[in-house]
Amino acid sequence: MKSRMTDPRTYLIRMGIILAITAAIIALLWSQLASAFAGNIALNSVIVATALIGVAFIFRQTLRLVPETKWLAQIQKTNRINPTPSGSSLRAVAGSRARGRDTFALVASPHPPMAKERSELASVEPGAADRMRTRGSARSSPYERA
Repeated sequence: MKSRMTDPRTYLIRMGIILAITAAIIALLWSQLASAFAGNIALNSVIVATALIGVAFIFRQTLRLVPETKWLAQIQKTNRINPTPSGSSLRAVAGSRARGRDTFALVASPHPPMAKERSELASVEPGAADRMRTRGSARSSPYERA
């Protein structure tokens, strides 16, 4: 069974419901909130403006995912990479198409940068890749300093 990426529109609906509940609570507590807001108008205005900008930004970011989820669903159905949607953040995934591959597999590798560094070092300094390999195997964690 292939896993599917969740449609962002379901999260938009949930976010809308939470905003509606929040608006209802604000309406119920309006008189208390208005008197508390009057205590320090400048600071409370900054807080409310920041919250509204943040909510708008999150809605925008969630909406931006809709074309990309459709693109990924199409890839899962056909196993072929189609052109990415305009403004897509998935251009790196589509880069394999530029190399002439129509099918692909997304593979998680535990340490892909290390392999790349080794090959680059081997081309620059003979024996550097071997030293890096032996130094890396002596460490218990790849995140420890040498």
